[in-house]
Amino acid sequence: MTDPSPIDFGSGVIGYRTTVAGIDIPWAGLDIEHPDARDPTKRHEGGLLFDLPEIATAMPDSDRWQVVSWEPLSLTPSVHCDPAEGGCGLHGWITDGRWMA
Repeated sequence: MTDPSPIDFGSGVIGYRTTVAGIDIPWAGLDIEHPDARDPTKRHEGGLLFDLPEIATAMPDSDRWQVVSWEPLSLTPSVHCDPAEGGCGLHGWITDGRWMA
């Protein structure tokens, strides 16, 4: 489930809080809408999960991002919309609640 309230990270990158069915935590990750790195006139979507114990237990093989800070949100490692996995190539960091390319 996605929270419809957007989080504006700047540079056209918008995040939406997500939950995962069957995992009882209020915020499991982000759906991320962003400019397509191949064609900035288009938009692309991706997502990520936070490295939380509940997610690691339920989804041990999933890629996960460590939450360095919740407010403002900072994640590690960087976020890469990997073309090898159908992504657009966008790469950057969510640091202090902002998108840093």
